[in-house]
Amino acid sequence: MKQRSVGIAILLSIITCGIYGIYWLIMLNDETNYVSGHQQDGTSGGVVFLLTLVTCGIYGIYWCYKKWTLSWLLVEAVFWIQVKVLRMVFIMKAMSG
Repeated sequence: MKQRSVGIAILLSIITCGIYGIYWLIMLNDETNYVSGHQQDGTSGGVVFLLTLVTCGIYGIYWCYKKWTLSWLLVEAVFWIQVKVLRMVFIMKAMSG
């Protein structure tokens, strides 16, 4: 996943009259689908943009909410995996003496 600067994205969106913002939305959606493993069943970036355009921004608000909850679920899953690995390391260390 490519790291993107929010400040530069805002600046480029202003300079390009919003065109870069559209590109950024599409790429952000596609990359989060890739990272979360939802490439096939997730909504593509182009569809997100079109639905946001057709619903006058309402779908964009819904999309932000869904991506926010997804990102917290991913953070929580990674945290619990790390906890389980550390627990196993401590158990193995205790068993070995």
